[in-house]
Amino acid sequence: MKKTFVILCLTIAAAAILISFTRPKSVTVRAQPLRVAASIYPLAYLVQGVAGPDIDVITVTPSGMEPHDFQASPQDILSLRDMDLFFSNGAGVDSWAERLKVTFADRPVSTVEMADSLRKQGVTIRQAKVSEDGSLPDSLSQDPHFWQDPVIVQQEIGIIADALSTADNARAYLYRKNAKALAAQIDDLDKSYRSGLASCEIHDVIVSHDAFEYLAARYKINLIPISGVSPEQQPSARRLGELATLAKAKGIRVIFFETLVNPKLSQTLAEEVGAKAEVLNPIEGLTTEDHAAKKDYLVLMNDNLERLREAMRCK
Repeated sequence: MKKTFVILCLTIAAAAILISFTRPKSVTVRAQPLRVAASIYPLAYLVQGVAGPDIDVITVTPSGMEPHDFQASPQDILSLRDMDLFFSNGAGVDSWAERLKVTFADRPVSTVEMADSLRKQGVTIRQAKVSEDGSLPDSLSQDPHFWQDPVIVQQEIGIIADALSTADNARAYLYRKNAKALAAQIDDLDKSYRSGLASCEIHDVIVSHDAFEYLAARYKINLIPISGVSPEQQPSARRLGELATLAKAKGIRVIFFETLVNPKLSQTLAEEVGAKAEVLNPIEGLTTEDHAAKKDYLVLMNDNLERLREAMRCK
């Protein structure tokens, strides 16, 4: 009997030690879900996917607004003071977010700049191409469109999961689970692009503005932009003439324009060379039509793939 009692005591003690090692340490249980905001749509999409349906992620740049043109109002900035966590893209597309460093100085708001976080993980943030006259807006010396590369997007998902888990460690397991599921979807997207663009008749693609360099580099597309990294960088008549000559020589039958930007230049060039003008979406934001059709980042990326396959005449 005594021996049985000793064994029982030892078993209980061992179980207590095991529990002490496996119990999460310094877990803070929040009474309310995190309050989270993101500067632009593609980033907000990823944050929402990792955060899950219990958190309503606010997108600061309004739907239908070209983010290069958007400037947050003082009211927009002040509303972000109540957030627990704010994600900005960086690299110039949301330069207004720099003002938040002053606004948040006296507030417990955690901020994550994605371009800087990616850079720390070894991702090269591409330098923007200069315009014909050699000029470039100071805020756009870098190319901010890295969400066009599914491989980089998977790294973004990891950064987001880390930030959410740090801010709300009681739900870290849920954020990690959501991140894993979302990363798997993005990995499938990457595989679709690799297989879909593996065998194509041409590799030259003319686009309205230089928003697809990350995508082009990943999948070996020779990208020819009409405008620079900012849609405001308008080409000269001479440049348009050169593009028309090039399109005819290369056998390019599709000229791409995009949502949220005036398609006139692309349509004019298409008419000049006898090509079709089609949409290639940089997914900088959603339009009213996108919302109505319930389209999101993944759907639009797959739409882009089908249009690229048509333009590049892929098998």
